[in-house]
This record gives sequence, C-alpha cells and structure tokens, in this order.
Amino acid sequence: MAYMLSTALALLLSASYLALPTLYAEVSACIITEMAHGLFHAASTSNVLR
Repeated sequence: MAYMLSTALALLLSASYLALPTLYAEVSACIITEMAHGLFHAASTSNVLR
C-alpha cells in the first residue's frame, strides 16, 4: 500500500472505531514497515558520508 502518513493514521483510527482488527493490523504493519525503511536509509546515508 502506498499512502501518506495522514491517510494511514485516518485508516488506523477508522479501523479502531469500526472494530476491524484485520485492517488495524495491516495499517499498523505498513506504518512500521515505512518507519523501518526510513531508518535503514538514514543509517546507510550517514555511513556513506563518513
């Protein structure tokens, strides 16, 4: 899934309100994946600059 953080948070809140645990888990996993992806690139670029 490709969407912005604001959309992801809106989906997360909606899934929580509507009691849709599968959607909540999917959106949570996507947010965590995107955060981890960003951390990987931040670490790899700082190593290149040294």
